[in-house]
Amino acid sequence: MPRGLEGVESFDLKSDLFARDIVGQMGGEAEVCKYALTPNQIEELSDLQSEGVTGKLVTYRSGNMFYTVGKNGVLFVVEVGWDANDRLWNVDAWELDDNVSWSDDRVFRNTRVSEA
Repeated sequence: MPRGLEGVESFDLKSDLFARDIVGQMGGEAEVCKYALTPNQIEELSDLQSEGVTGKLVTYRSGNMFYTVGKNGVLFVVEVGWDANDRLWNVDAWELDDNVSWSDDRVFRNTRVSEA
């Protein structure tokens, strides 16, 4: 059963950080996994802003970061960014060990544990 958007919250990064540093600030990997967004939630958020309209996702600067759990419980960073020229969302994913620095992004997480 897809998880809804109730309880999804976000915060904006104030400085350059690596994904693992952000995870540490959010309580560690186990905590982030517990509150990770599902692919369905990410899709639903982008569908609500399919034309780049104002909403929870930023459309005017870097991007939107989501932590999601993949196969075998591996935690990934998914970035969703609005491409104003092509009028669509671009989606990329990285493993936590990739040396990608994040700044000026919006980070999303659930505030409740899934009832699955």
